[in-house]
Amino acid sequence: SQLKKGDHVITISRLHGVIDEINQADQTVTLDCDGIYLVFDLRAIAQVTSQAHKLSRHLSVLTQLVLVQTRQLK
Repeated sequence: SQLKKGDHVITISRLHGVIDEINQADQTVTLDCDGIYLVFDLRAIAQVTSQAHKLSRHLSVLTQLVLVQTRQLK
């Protein structure tokens, strides 16, 4: 299948991001990695993931942040 803007992907180095832009001329893809935009070679995309996987990862990070904040308040 073709990559498209909004796809949740994992790179060959295991970085998770959302496709923001694809440049076919340069064969690059710009990923939004939680607000940090990084440009990769298109060949660096290992797989497209599901929305559920991305949501699960975000919930895990948010849970960790809440635990850290709770500990700091004590």
